[in-house]
Amino acid sequence: MAEAGTVWVPTAVTMAGYAETLAPGDPGRETAARTLESQLEQIAQGHRLGVRIACGTDSGSLGVYHGPSLGREMGLLMEAGMGLEEALASAASLGARLLGLEDGLGRLAPGAEATFLVFGAGPEELASVLSRGRAEPEAVFIRGRKRERTGEEKAGGAEGGLWHGFLH
Repeated sequence: MAEAGTVWVPTAVTMAGYAETLAPGDPGRETAARTLESQLEQIAQGHRLGVRIACGTDSGSLGVYHGPSLGREMGLLMEAGMGLEEALASAASLGARLLGLEDGLGRLAPGAEATFLVFGAGPEELASVLSRGRAEPEAVFIRGRKRERTGEEKAGGAEGGLWHGFLH
């Protein structure tokens, strides 16, 4: 894969979602947990071998929610050995390039209309915060503009919190 320049999108968060959502005692739950462990080992090996790994989620699958799952996938990539900058690039610049959107997305640069999230965690804590998949961003910027929470989101009434509000 590395020699061919193939980009791999492992979507480990899907198995994490299954392992946490299926009922205790369901054989699929144990299978998903073992599969996740194997995926993390494969991601670590691919990373060591120089395979380009992009961040993806298969959102909409059981236990894999739109929004938080992207951060959770980044956390799993870091758990498998990627550094913070590599995980960010896998979700931003490499993801945009893979989709042919690199002209308008995937970078923080002067003049760029950046879309990004702000979390209240330092670099040393970010992997742990993201891998739990329940982190609420402190701020959301879309096309260079800060998006304010709606009254419903502030009151906790919007399903999915700020994630939900900026995605819909």
